[in-house]
Amino acid sequence: MKNVTFTTRRTLSRRTFLKGTGVALALPWLDAMHAALAAELKTARAALAAKAPSATEDALATALKDAQANLANPLHAWAKLH
Repeated sequence: MKNVTFTTRRTLSRRTFLKGTGVALALPWLDAMHAALAAELKTARAALAAKAPSATEDALATALKDAQANLANPLHAWAKLH
């Protein structure tokens, strides 16, 4: 079956036919995976929210707060550099 002929006398290559059927079969599966992954993502986010921050995360949060404070007062940032 190299080419498929329809009633309109147009031919469709085997490769094009297989690509189309592959997409048609994969779309419902991908839709089902979306729901499964969304539920898994929700539980992962809840687990991360419940976790206590590590020392590195605390240090980064402190550095970010300091940087934001320095941006609010540029003279203060200049005094800390020298």
